[in-house]
Amino acid sequence: ESQRRSDPEKQMDEALGDDIMGMYVDIHSTGEYIYYPWGHRDQTSPDDDAYQAIARKMSYYNEYDLWASGFDFVYPVSGDSSDYMYAVMGVSSMGLELGFNFYESCDTFEKDILPSNLDVLLYAASIAGRPFSLAKGPDVLDVIVVKVDGELIVTAEVSDGVMVNSLNGEPDHLTGDQDIVKVVVYLDVHPDDFQEGELSWEMSPLDGEFDSSEEVVEVSLSMRDLSAGRHVLHVQAIDFDGYLGPVKSVSIEVEKEETNSPSNYPTSAPLITALPTSTSQSPNPTISPTLTTTEPIGNLTEAAPPSKPNTTLEPSSHPTTTSPSPNPSQSPSLTTPSPTLHPKITSFPTTLSTATTPITSIPSNTPTNVVSSSLSLSTDFPTAGQTVPINVSSQPTTTEAEDIRNKNSSSAVVSGLRLMMMSACVLTSWMLYN
Repeated sequence: ESQRRSDPEKQMDEALGDDIMGMYVDIHSTGEYIYYPWGHRDQTSPDDDAYQAIARKMSYYNEYDLWASGFDFVYPVSGDSSDYMYAVMGVSSMGLELGFNFYESCDTFEKDILPSNLDVLLYAASIAGRPFSLAKGPDVLDVIVVKVDGELIVTAEVSDGVMVNSLNGEPDHLTGDQDIVKVVVYLDVHPDDFQEGELSWEMSPLDGEFDSSEEVVEVSLSMRDLSAGRHVLHVQAIDFDGYLGPVKSVSIEVEKEETNSPSNYPTSAPLITALPTSTSQSPNPTISPTLTTTEPIGNLTEAAPPSKPNTTLEPSSHPTTTSPSPNPSQSPSLTTPSPTLHPKITSFPTTLSTATTPITSIPSNTPTNVVSSSLSLSTDFPTAGQTVPINVSSQPTTTEAEDIRNKNSSSAVVSGLRLMMMSACVLTSWMLYN
C-alpha cells in the first residue's frame, strides 16, 4: 500500500526506484513476446534500465522478443493491466504472449511452451522481493556439489552479463558489465533471513582474483559442520556497483557412516523401567499378569466366578480367618510390595509364577490371621487393565452367614407387612358392607 501512487497521471515520469517490492506477470496468448511499460504509448518508462534487465533475462530462458519502446513496439494498447500495476500500484509488472497460436493444443503447450516459460516464472519469483534491484545484480548460473575425502566441494558459475546480454542482435545492457566482487554460500538459511551465528562461507575464484564480470568460484565445506540429512545451500553474488543478484538454491543429502561406539542403552529396543511387582521373570508377560496391591491386605472373601473376568476385587473391611491350604504346592505365589500413601490395585503385564512360593513379605499393618491362601485363578487370563477374579475358600465365611441371617430377617418383615395389609383390606371391606 505504501508504494501506491497518490496521483498516477502526474507521477508517470517519476521512477519508482530500486527499493520497491512485488512482481506482477500478465500472461496472454499468442506471439512469443515479453512486454512491459509503457504499453499505451511508444515511450520508455522512468525505470527502463531495470525493466530492460528483467525482460532481457526472461528472454534468456524462452528466447522471446521484447515488445517495448526501443525494440519491437507492435501497437499501443489501451487499458493495459501491466501499465496500471506499474503506474498506480507501484510494482514491477511484466507480460507474456505465449506460444504460436491463439488456441494451442495441449501437446504443444506441455512439450514446447511450458518448459521454457516455467523457468521464466521461476526467475520472476526469485527477484520478487526487490525486482528492480536484484535484476541489475549478477546471476548464479550453476551450482555443483561433490564429495571428496570427507569434504563437500561447492563450485558455482556467476556472471553479471551472460543473461542480460543474451538478446540476439542487441547491444549489451549497461547493467551487465560490472566485475564480480563477492560470492557467499549460506547453509539452510536464505540470505535475506541470515542472522549472526548462522553458517555461511565466502567462495574464492578459481583463477585467484575477482577481476571479471564472469567468475567460477569454489569453497570446501567440512562434513563435520553438517548433520546427517537434507540441507539447502543458497548462493548469492554481488557486483562492483554493490548490486546483489538473485539467489540460487540447491538441496543436498548428507549421509554419515555409523560408528560402533559403545552405548549405555540398546538401540534395537526401547528402555523399559522395572516395576517392583514380581520376584521372577515371565516368559510371556502379555498373558500372565500379576496382582499387585499397595493397600494393606484385608480379608479376602469368596467371589463367584463370572462368565467373563470383568469384576473388581474389593478388600473386605471385616477380618475373616482362613484355613491353611491342604495342598500348598498348587498355590500360585502372591507378591506384595511395600504400601504407599495412595493405595491402588493395578494390573501390570509382568509376572505370575505358578511354582510353590511362600508369601515373601506382608506389610506391617496387615492382619496376622492371614497366613496362607489357596488361590484358584481362571484359566482365561485377562489382558492388562482387566481384573483377576480370585476364589479364596470353599467354606462360607462369617460375613456370608450374617448376610444370610439379614436376608431371612428381611423376608420375615416383608411377610408380616403383607399380612397386615391383607387384614386391613378385609377390615375395610367389612366396615363398608355394614
